[in-house]
Amino acid sequence: AEQWSLIWHRPPTEEELGEVIRGRVRTEALYREAVAMGLEQGDTVVEHRLAQRLEMLAESLMEPEEPSEEQLRAWFRENEGKFRQPDRYSIVQVYFDPDRREAATLEDARIALEELRSLGGIPENIANYGDRLMSQSHHVDQTELDLQKSFGAEFAEQVVELEPGLWHGPVLSGYGTHLVIVTGIARATPPDYESFAQQVHEDWTAEKIAELSEQFVTSLVAKYEVTIE
Repeated sequence: AEQWSLIWHRPPTEEELGEVIRGRVRTEALYREAVAMGLEQGDTVVEHRLAQRLEMLAESLMEPEEPSEEQLRAWFRENEGKFRQPDRYSIVQVYFDPDRREAATLEDARIALEELRSLGGIPENIANYGDRLMSQSHHVDQTELDLQKSFGAEFAEQVVELEPGLWHGPVLSGYGTHLVIVTGIARATPPDYESFAQQVHEDWTAEKIAELSEQFVTSLVAKYEVTIE
């Protein structure tokens, strides 16, 4: 009746409740007969479902000892990277389309690179030095992940290693060839324990529960003799 009310936002009538009960009885009878006949055996879907339920049950019963602040601070130092905000990069890129320029792509990029370096900055008509791309020329306060989403992992990995204030190239992406200048880098400040104390406690607890659960599963497996044919 409670489940019905949650779904339909009203209590069931006597007839509706009777239908629900009959359906539940039908399911329970079929389930018991199926188990009695061994129909659950050899069914990988049922096996995985039951295994997952046992794991979830085990995890819900795991209660690691309350950690001391010293333990939490030590864990925080070991896992500081989880709480560190990413550095942010501001860049300007000039794109050279290999489909349009074909074999001349790299040479065209090299010529433009020399000209841009001789100018020693970013000209107002920077878009005219290359080809049109759906992405804009200027990208401000981008994390490495942001750059990956825009240009791909290879491009982002190269850009974060570039010396700021200088034009570099060729820098390759999934689109083609680019010239890139890093105009600014905002380094993230190291995280402090006090700001993340609650999250540290939650993450530490989750990690310990996972460890205890894995130990439980390992102990179960150890009860069996496993034969691999």
